[in-house]
Amino acid sequence: MELLQFGKSNRDGKKLKIVLIKDGKKKTYHFGSDVSTTYAEGASQTKKNAYLARHRVNERWDEINNGSLSRYILWGSHQSIDKNLKSFLKKQSIV
Repeated sequence: MELLQFGKSNRDGKKLKIVLIKDGKKKTYHFGSDVSTTYAEGASQTKKNAYLARHRVNERWDEINNGSLSRYILWGSHQSIDKNLKSFLKKQSIV
C-alpha cells in the first residue's frame, strides 16, 4: 500500500482525506467531522475516552476505513495529527 495524498477534505461535513493505492487501485477516504474538536486538536482525555467508548461497538479498527482513520489519526495516542499519521502509516505498513 502507498500513500498518495493527505490533507483537508473537500467533502462537506468531513475534516480530512487520505488517498492510498490499495490493491493496485486509488482509494480515497474522507473522515472526521468538520464541526468537532478531536484529541489531536486539543480535546481532553475525557472526551477522547468518551469517543472511543461510543465508537468501539460499531467500528472495525483493525481494517483501513473511515472509522479507523478517525480513531488512529484524530483520536490517536498523540495530540498531534502528524505524529498520529506517522504511527498509523507504520502500523499499516504504508509507504
